[in-house]
Amino acid sequence: MILDQYGVEINAVFVRMFEDDDRKYLTRAWLKEPVVLPAETLSRPGTGGEWNGEFYVSFGVGLHRRWPDAKKYGFISAGGGEWYVNTLRTLQPGNRIWVNVPGTGYVGVGEVVSAAVRFDQFKLSNQGVEMPIADVEVEAPEMFDQEHSEHIVGVNWTKAVDLHEAVKEIGFFGNQNTVAKPRAQSWHFTVGRLKTLWRVS
Repeated sequence: MILDQYGVEINAVFVRMFEDDDRKYLTRAWLKEPVVLPAETLSRPGTGGEWNGEFYVSFGVGLHRRWPDAKKYGFISAGGGEWYVNTLRTLQPGNRIWVNVPGTGYVGVGEVVSAAVRFDQFKLSNQGVEMPIADVEVEAPEMFDQEHSEHIVGVNWTKAVDLHEAVKEIGFFGNQNTVAKPRAQSWHFTVGRLKTLWRVS
């Protein structure tokens, strides 16, 4: 009714808290699934700059994914609905990604080595042996939940740090979409700064 009368988009998000030993996690669910924008349009309003060819990735940690798993086994992932997975599918082998854990900071840069597939189709190399990810030990307690349907992209890390070493500075780019091709000046600043700090060319 509000959209019809006033042209205003309104949505609601439901937040739940889960506890795992001494850790607490927040999950979210939308009342109405947000519209998925093409990855090439995902930049901050009013910027209109040139895209530098580097992809931004938002890696939300929780029950279904943990950064130590992604760092150890070489992947990024998203799940819980089409809105979260759709932009993940834009990544292709050869793409370079910069990974941000919301609220924590940037934790890695790497090259995509395999396109997004559902968790039960993803294979990794563990001590030189290729095996399904479901056959290795992971920290995320619900990573293989069928209903959540986590999707995974293989990554060869150029630089990956632990969460306590994450880089977070004023002016750094951030976006709620899983993957984006930003054109904002803050993105150019972020990538340039991280290249300097991590000595990445």
